[in-house]
Amino acid sequence: MSFVVNPNAPYSVENVVKHKPKRRKVSSKDRSSVKNVEYDLSVNEKSELDTFERRSRQYYLLLAIVIFPILIYAVYKIVPNLMFAGDDLLNAVPTGNVDPDVPPAPPLPPLPQVLASVTTTPPSAAVVVNGVLQDGQTPGEFNVVPGSLNTVSVYIKGHKPLHKNIDVPANGAPEALALKFDVLDLFPVEVEEDPEDSSRKPKRNVKPEMKVPVGKVSFTTDPDGAEVLLDGRSIGVTPVTVDGISAFIEHHITIRKEGFDDQVITRVIFPDIENPIGPVLLGRSAAIKGGERLTELLVETIPRQAMIYINQERSGGMKMFKVMERNQLLRVKVIADDQKNYNPWERVYATTVRGFQLNPQVVKIDRTPGILTLNVSPPSTKIYVGPNEEETVKKFDVPSGEHVITLLNPDNVRGEFKVEVLPGKLSEYKVDFAGDKPKVTKTR
Repeated sequence: MSFVVNPNAPYSVENVVKHKPKRRKVSSKDRSSVKNVEYDLSVNEKSELDTFERRSRQYYLLLAIVIFPILIYAVYKIVPNLMFAGDDLLNAVPTGNVDPDVPPAPPLPPLPQVLASVTTTPPSAAVVVNGVLQDGQTPGEFNVVPGSLNTVSVYIKGHKPLHKNIDVPANGAPEALALKFDVLDLFPVEVEEDPEDSSRKPKRNVKPEMKVPVGKVSFTTDPDGAEVLLDGRSIGVTPVTVDGISAFIEHHITIRKEGFDDQVITRVIFPDIENPIGPVLLGRSAAIKGGERLTELLVETIPRQAMIYINQERSGGMKMFKVMERNQLLRVKVIADDQKNYNPWERVYATTVRGFQLNPQVVKIDRTPGILTLNVSPPSTKIYVGPNEEETVKKFDVPSGEHVITLLNPDNVRGEFKVEVLPGKLSEYKVDFAGDKPKVTKTR
């Protein structure tokens, strides 16, 4: 290999090869200058590090400012859907042993049923037994579960709903219910005009027993097109909005769509606002593995300062969510933290639908006394209201609420029953104690 020397180069090869660097002695003054330079360099490096860290913190802070609202929005959109989670939640809940070699446990058998007679004044009321809307209207016979507490609720437009807990014997006929509604809203009443008397005009504004404000409710479902039954009446298909609903009163709602399981909602309506319900996620039982064996239960109390019990077990306060197996009775009880001033709330629900969204309202105790009348036969029967014996109970002033009545007939047969006395009103009962047990009918 050979090198070609550039004749125009400003240096000679000889000088480059023979060049030796010049060396000089470094004084102490120079050393201190070097030290100072090294010190200054380390300071500059530290400043640059601080700047980098500060900019990193600013970056992560900015990132957090951007991401945090997104997370809040995601929680806001996702959590409400858990109220009725539909197919996704039911798919996520194990329905039995996941071992493929071990067959799943069989589902609970259908609840046993017997017929109970229900009549109302006025008639043609919708009937709900253990939270589930029944076919037909009053008067009629409706299925209840023997050997257990049952809740029978009746609804009719323009009247206050009635709820009655009854103990159904395991054997024998259940108690026949005769319920009387209180009028709520002010409805105009028209009278046919007499052609011979042109001065006769329709009568309007007949005064009811009580008047309440009204509110508006909107319903949405996923998918759309579900029928909404409000207190047993069909009000249209979703999305739908209805006005003129009695406020401060619990209403019963059934969401129904062909091919999907029913969903049940109870809701207290408030006036002067739109009360939105939904979107309710509907679920197809046939499309869900094991979904037909589960019922979603959401309970949210009014007021919030309350404790929720399921089958006498403490299950949470204010708001709770559970997934329960089908074909069982749930005894739901709500007790306010202020037990001295609020009545407990208790109902029974049958897990035969896809979901229950309950809005129980514990009611403040009304201390206004009421009036009680008992028409007892035979006439010589001794009557005890609580611990006190009374010759007769005719327009008897008693504290409002529930009272235990004890009877002793001429054959010295003892019987007990409960009466409910409404504040400031006359509560009247007819009692026949000619047999082994008193037969009680509320007449007013």
